[in-house]
Amino acid sequence: MDPGWKALYSRKAALTTQAVLAGASAGPVTGVKNAAGVNITPNDRLVSVTYFTKSTNLTAVTDLSGEFKITAVGSIDNTGGTASTGGYLQIVWESWDS
Repeated sequence: MDPGWKALYSRKAALTTQAVLAGASAGPVTGVKNAAGVNITPNDRLVSVTYFTKSTNLTAVTDLSGEFKITAVGSIDNTGGTASTGGYLQIVWESWDS
């Protein structure tokens, strides 16, 4: 096999997954796991965190990605950032195959 193709096939694959949680005051958000129960981990890459309200008008979406970081298994944090009380957070992250 050509060395270029061999390198391509040996790369790790990313799995993009998401969780939707009720919003809260700014600070730690725990229980971040997908529908299959897989937690976000510090080895993952946070892709985006968006905030939206319960309104039927989904044009009221705010990108809060720059405020959050992964702090522990199942946890992200935006201490000092924007509160998301009264709405929902959609959290998207990538996990890498080992």
